[in-house]
Order: sequence, then C-alpha cells, then structure tokens
Amino acid sequence: YEGRGGPEENEAHRRRQPHDPREFVWAHVRVRPAEEMLAMTPVDPTLLKTLYRTAFRSFVEGLRERTWTLLVSKVTVSCPFSVRFSDATDEDHDALEAGLAAFFGADKMREAPWVQAWSNKSATPYEEVKRMQYDPSSFHDVSRPPVTRIRDIRDDWDSFVHLTEDDCATAATIDIAFDDDASFDV
Repeated sequence: YEGRGGPEENEAHRRRQPHDPREFVWAHVRVRPAEEMLAMTPVDPTLLKTLYRTAFRSFVEGLRERTWTLLVSKVTVSCPFSVRFSDATDEDHDALEAGLAAFFGADKMREAPWVQAWSNKSATPYEEVKRMQYDPSSFHDVSRPPVTRIRDIRDDWDSFVHLTEDDCATAATIDIAFDDDASFDV
C-alpha cells in the first residue's frame, strides 16, 4: 500500500488503521493536577482559617484550665549578630546575673547542670575545657584561675554563653498558669 499514492494518502491510511500506536497513546494520556497526584484535596482558604482559629481557641481554653510545668534543660545567653558578649558593660552583666537569679533561683543556679566557672580566655565552660583531649591553651590560661562571674567572661569571637552543661539534665522547673481573661490573638 505504501507504494500507491503520495504522502497524503499514506497518512490518511495510517489514521484509519485501528491499531495505530499514536492513537493508542493519545487515548490513554490524562493530565492530573498536583493536588490529585499528591492525594491532596482542594482546600477552601476561608474554611481553613476558620478551622485554625477554632482549634487555637480550643487550645487556649485548655491552657487556661491548668498549670503547665516547663522543664528547662539548656540556658544560653545570646547577643545580636554584630555584638560580642564581652562588649556589654559590667553593669549589664550584673543586671543579667541578678535577673537570672530572680527568674531561676540563685540556689538552683548553684547546682548541676548550671555552669559554675568558665575558662578565663573564652566563654567555654571550665569543666568542658578540663575534658578536652587536645591542648586547651587557646581557651584557658592555666596560670590563672577560671572565672566564676558572667561579667568576667572575656570572649572576642563568641556572641553567646552557655549557662548550663550539655548533659540534658533539668536545670529548672517552671510552673506557668494563664489567667481566665488572657487573650491570644490569631
């Protein structure tokens, strides 16, 4: 049949054939939206916002009905990016220490896992320096004692100071409660 007629006749003949591969492929192609491919249902934004507000209000009601206990396992003082910890004044450091003692309790801060001393050349806890398996001289001058006050920490490259050890022990337990008239905006 190919030998008869021109290219138009051959194309017309191909189209009439029942098992033309091109027709078979086109008959089974279907484009699915991303929601259907990922098994996601279409979302009504207004309904979603209403559900969110309702769930959050329910959560807030639950907050108001009981006292919540927070277990603090890590306390770190962090400074803004362009400020080093050693840039603050002694009065700032003293106010920080007083605020921490008032919030966590001075007696509690004298117990483990609270850091009791830092190296004298950096903000590294002294106990961590003692555990180093390499020469700690860049962190601590062994001819001088470690520092025990936040105001005495001198670190020219760090903007944060760890106040608790990294052993995941509970550093403090804080009970919080919300008043019945507390509001939370959504």
